[in-house]
Amino acid sequence: MGRRVAATSLVTYTGMALSLLSSPVVALTIGADGRGVVAGSFALIQTLSWVGFLSLPRVLARDTTSGSGTSRRGMIWLTALGLMNTLIVLVLADALSNGDSRIALGMRLAAVVLCLNGVGQLGVELALANGHITLFNLSRLGYTVLPSLIILGLGASGTLTTVTAYCATLAGQVATVVVGVVITLVLGTKGSAAPTPWRDSLHLWSASAVDSVAGQLGQLVLAALSTASQVGIYSIAVMLGAVAGGLAQALTQVSYSRFLAQARSEVVTSAKSLVRLTIIGVASTLIVGVLLIAFVKLFGTVLFGPTFDGLALVTAAAMFSQILSDQWNLRVMFDTANRQVSQLIIASAAGAVTTGVLTVILVLTESLAAPTMALALAGGAASKIGARALISRKLRSGPHAVSGGSRSRDLGEQD
Repeated sequence: MGRRVAATSLVTYTGMALSLLSSPVVALTIGADGRGVVAGSFALIQTLSWVGFLSLPRVLARDTTSGSGTSRRGMIWLTALGLMNTLIVLVLADALSNGDSRIALGMRLAAVVLCLNGVGQLGVELALANGHITLFNLSRLGYTVLPSLIILGLGASGTLTTVTAYCATLAGQVATVVVGVVITLVLGTKGSAAPTPWRDSLHLWSASAVDSVAGQLGQLVLAALSTASQVGIYSIAVMLGAVAGGLAQALTQVSYSRFLAQARSEVVTSAKSLVRLTIIGVASTLIVGVLLIAFVKLFGTVLFGPTFDGLALVTAAAMFSQILSDQWNLRVMFDTANRQVSQLIIASAAGAVTTGVLTVILVLTESLAAPTMALALAGGAASKIGARALISRKLRSGPHAVSGGSRSRDLGEQD
C-alpha cells in the first residue's frame, strides 16, 4: 500500500511542480490576454466534466466491481449525457465568451472531449475501484503532467503562442479521455441488465455539488467584500494547503479499493482502522504543512513579493481547512463503497450552512480576511464530519438496525 500511495503522491506533486514552472512561461510569453483565452475556452468544459455526469461513473464502477456487471442502461446514459453536455457547450459558447470569438471557437472545438468523457471517467473509476493504481495514475498524467510538459517544450523552442498553449491543454484533455475509455474496455465487465443506479448517483452528486459551492464561497466572498490583495493571498494559501494534503489525498484514493473489497465480503473496516487512516492522513499533512509554513515564513516575500506579507498565517489556516476537507473525502469514499451515500447530503448541507453562518458573522463583525475565511471553511468541514457521525449512530440505533449483524454494527461505528 505504501508504494501505491507514494506513486499517487508523486504524480500529484509532479503535476503541481510542472504547473508552477509552466505558469510563468505562459504568462510571460502570451500575456494575460492569451492566458485568458485558454482559460476561458476550457472553463465550461471542466465544469461540465465535473458535474455534468451526475456522479454516475463512480457509482457504476462501484457496482461493476461489486459483481453486478456494467449496466448497459448506465452506459447508454453516460453516452447520452456526454452528447447533452457537448450540445450545451455548442449552444452557450457565444453567450459565455463575452463576445470574444476566439474563446467561443475554443469552447466549441474543446467540446468534443465531452462526448466520451463519461465513459472515460468510468474507466478511471474502475481502475481506482479495482486497485489498479498504475492505470489510475496513467489516466491522471493527461491533465496533471502532459499539458505543462508540452508548454515547457514549446517555450524552450520559441513556439509557444496562444494557439499552441490551447492545443497543449486540449491534448491533455483528449489523452485523459482516451486512456479512460481504453481502461473501460479493459476492466469493464460484460453488460448487464441492471438498472441505472440513479438513487446513489444523484445522492452523491448532490452532496458533491453542495461541497463544491461551499468550497468556492471563500474566494467569492473575499472577491466581493474584501481587497484584491486578500483574494490573491487566499488563493496562494489554498494552493499550498492542497500541496500539504497530497499524501492524505493519495491515501484516500488507494484505500477506496480496500473499502470496496471489505464491503463485498461484508467485513467492514472497523472504527480502529478508520482512525488509523485518519491519524496517518492528518500527520502527513501536518508534517508537510509545517515545512511549507516555515518555508513561506522565511522566503514568502522573496518569492511572491512584499504584497504577500502574512501569507504564512493564511497558509496555516488553509492547512487546517485542508486537513478536515481530506478527512471528509475519506469518509465520502468509505460511504460510497458501503452504499451509505444518502447520509452525505444532510451532512454536506450542515457544512454549507455552518460555513455560511460563520461567513455572515465575519462580515457583521468586520473580521473578514483571508485567514478567518479559511477558518470558516474549516468550521464547515468539521460540521460535515460531525453531522455524518451523528447520522451514522442514529442509523445504527434505528428500528431497522440489525441486532448482532456485524455489517450493521460496524457501519454505525464509522465516524
